Amino acid sequence: MGGEFGEHGGGFEGGVRLVVGGFYFVDTRSDELVLAPFQGPLACTRIPFGRGVCGQAWAKGETVVVKDVNAHPDHIACSSLSRSEIVVPLFSDGRCIGVLDADSEHLAQFDEADALYLGELAKILERRFEASSQAA
Repeated sequence: MGGEFGEHGGGFEGGVRLVVGGFYFVDTRSDELVLAPFQGPLACTRIPFGRGVCGQAWAKGETVVVKDVNAHPDHIACSSLSRSEIVVPLFSDGRCIGVLDADSEHLAQFDEADALYLGELAKILERRFEASSQAA
């Protein structure tokens, strides 16, 4: 993810410069999101339930698009370069197990089309998670 998405970026038309992109998974013992595979500079490693954009997407169970992170009242600045963010929750067996997080260095980088595209990607990942948990 860290880099520019061009023609192969699907819903990311015209190229998207991501500062950080990756996953956080729920740690039910600590009630936090824990950084998992990601691309970019080291991001926040733990995020409490309901805090920041990632924690809010987890708590609400819905995609959150922030066009200007500096105007967002509870944004957790994991990178000073981040200007906009999109977070998509991931579900397994009806519960949120993590989030897909993408931050851009450009204001208003993400929109409803990106939310739909990443929502479809999340569904593919969710099917994989469920298939692997059934095989285990």
